[in-house]
Amino acid sequence: FDDEPLVVAQSLPHTPPDLKTQWSELREEEYLKRFGPVGEVSRSKNHDAGAIDVYIHPPHGRRPITTLVTSGMSDIAMSVPHGSCSPRAELVLYVQQMHPDYVTLIRALAELPHQHKTRLSYGSLMGNGNPAQPIFAGSVLDSYVFMIPNVDSDFRIQDSLRIDDDPLQLLWVVPITAAERDFISSQGMQRFCDLLDRNNHSLMLDPQRRCYVNTADALVTR
Repeated sequence: FDDEPLVVAQSLPHTPPDLKTQWSELREEEYLKRFGPVGEVSRSKNHDAGAIDVYIHPPHGRRPITTLVTSGMSDIAMSVPHGSCSPRAELVLYVQQMHPDYVTLIRALAELPHQHKTRLSYGSLMGNGNPAQPIFAGSVLDSYVFMIPNVDSDFRIQDSLRIDDDPLQLLWVVPITAAERDFISSQGMQRFCDLLDRNNHSLMLDPQRRCYVNTADALVTR
């Protein structure tokens, strides 16, 4: 899916919360251009600051995947070091078939920065609890890494949409194992990306995929 949507920069100034509706509308317009028609919107039942909706875009045309993307996380700027990354971010997850648990998962992750006064950015690592527990039943995946979307047009949303003069960044949610999380911590993201390539890692979530760490060991000892 290499069709690039028209990029028209849009920005809203920082104003009181009543403009969050307009921010949501701008995001929705951009999502439609990049992900195609919306199949469903899962509205947050939380009406306080930091409420997160999840937009579900089914496969269409040359985009043969289902895309789940949050809307609302970027309404509140995260505290980030100046110049390191944008404080405005939303999460994206690519799946083959929709499941309600995926909506719950991506919403819960998007709520964390505002609930715990933390931040998420490219390369952020997180265990699923402490100690980390399997994310899916019977799965070895118990942690997360947040990556640059592996779809170029999705990554480039930062060129066309700004909130309070900050570019909107999409963070790709990638469930990983504890061993892979340790590998990233010790070897870095570039080696992990090489690892994904060598294992033909799918863009779409596979809750039951195997751990890649054995291949990682082979790479490190070369």
